[in-house]
Order: sequence, then C-alpha cells, then structure tokens
Amino acid sequence: MSFPAAIVAWEQLKIQRDNDIDPALEAKQERNNQREAVEKQHKAGKEEAYTLRILCDDYLNGHINRNRAPKGAINALDKLFHDCDS
Repeated sequence: MSFPAAIVAWEQLKIQRDNDIDPALEAKQERNNQREAVEKQHKAGKEEAYTLRILCDDYLNGHINRNRAPKGAINALDKLFHDCDS
C-alpha cells in the first residue's frame, strides 16, 4: 500500500471510529459469522466425508485468504491445486 493510500485508509477508519463504529469488532463479528456458517454446513453434511478438497478449502478460507496479501493467496492457491486439474 502506498503512503497516500495508507493516509486515505487511516482517515476512513478514523471517521468510522469518530462515529462510534469499531472496525475491528465488525471484522471479528464477520469472522465469527463465517465460522458459524461453516460449522452449520459441516453439521448438516455429517454423512459426507471430510475430503482433502474440503480441508484445502477450509485452509484457504480460514487462513490463507485472511492472512496473506492477494498475490500471496493466489500463489498458495496455485501450489495447492495445480495438480488437481490434470
């Protein structure tokens, strides 16, 4: 992120905080909602086997997409699934 873009992002977050909106809390609630949705899916599909593909998807959504930059996430995706198409 460039310095001017960082300033703009910081100012937007400051405006949200000034309006009593907590961006960190909203992000945490969104992660919890996603986690609950995944748990509901897993509970609903208990008869289905937990396949390697589901494990990789969970890893990508739960770790890679949240903790890596878009370019790094794409590289991880390529490394995980490059042999799946052949």
